[in-house]
Amino acid sequence: MNTSEVVPVRRVGGRIAATLLAWLAAYLIVTVLLLVAGHWLESLPVAVRALLISGVLVTAMTNLVMPGLGRVSARVANRSGRRN
Repeated sequence: MNTSEVVPVRRVGGRIAATLLAWLAAYLIVTVLLLVAGHWLESLPVAVRALLISGVLVTAMTNLVMPGLGRVSARVANRSGRRN
């Protein structure tokens, strides 16, 4: 079998898990933002609401969530590597 045809199962599963965790984090951030500032955001035009929500979301995901997921996935990878 050609090595270019081999799909590493752990990597695919890890990407799916990371994608689901990132989606869950984004959902929670947007939900909390709407709960906290939803009434204030209602009075703004849709474009401004989208700008504010996406700005908070991208900032939180880039600076808090994704680095945290990276640390957690590194720990999990190190633990599973020790078992093998």
